[in-house]
Amino acid sequence: MKRAAMVGLLCVLLLTATACKVKVGPGDTDGFDSNGDIYINGGTTDVIAPFSAFDCNGNAAINGGTVRVNGQVIHEITCEGGPPPH
Repeated sequence: MKRAAMVGLLCVLLLTATACKVKVGPGDTDGFDSNGDIYINGGTTDVIAPFSAFDCNGNAAINGGTVRVNGQVIHEITCEGGPPPH
């Protein structure tokens, strides 16, 4: 798809009231990778990632539930992808 055709698309990764376990495999770098936003609104999310648990180019928030990265509970998502382009 051409870059110009992608303008205006909304990309959101939303986890709500679920049990989710993600283990980054050999050769991969991100547990969750979104070209937009990441929101976790409930449930339990466990991520095992040697480099980056979350990669996004938009906003990210934990609004509920329990999120663990490599066994440690976190309360804020730090996205490795940086802020959205302007």
